[in-house]
Amino acid sequence: MFNAYKNFWRQSFDFKNRSSRSDYWWVFLINLIIYLVLMTTFLFSSGFSAALTADVDHFSPLTWIALILLFVWGLASIVPMSALAMRRIRDTGLSPFFWLVFPASLILGEFTQIWAMIISGVLAIVYLIFPLLPSKPDKMKPNSQIKGSLIVTTGLLVLIIFSVGHLPAKAEQIAQSQMTTKITVKTT
Repeated sequence: MFNAYKNFWRQSFDFKNRSSRSDYWWVFLINLIIYLVLMTTFLFSSGFSAALTADVDHFSPLTWIALILLFVWGLASIVPMSALAMRRIRDTGLSPFFWLVFPASLILGEFTQIWAMIISGVLAIVYLIFPLLPSKPDKMKPNSQIKGSLIVTTGLLVLIIFSVGHLPAKAEQIAQSQMTTKITVKTT
């Protein structure tokens, strides 16, 4: 288990080799545990409602530490996790273009329309099915190292550009929710 996690970090930029199912799922499990610990600490250290409404005035130091660790860990692991997913997709004999299901799911998940949420959920499930497929080493495509790294780079850039472009709307949404929750009426 820990060997798989060490290899995960060592092969951060390796888009050309293959990864077994066990390598993928051990890393997935460890990353899920790290995420759940950090997110639980973030949500409950200053109160669930303060964290969900982003009421930074009521954040404790532990909340800030958990939030910073969550952000740093997320940024640090996105490229290695993308490389691992690409290696796993290549190991199943699928085209590297199937990796694009991941950013498409995340981008569609940002929309509030029900159709976008449903498609995002379906794509996330499909993305989780890819690593379950058996290995097919004889079906590995040549030149998929270059394709894989280009696909991941393009997908991550699109995801970053969309997220940064979407930040003002998210900030306004959070500000609106804080304004409506802080309004109190005093009657005498």
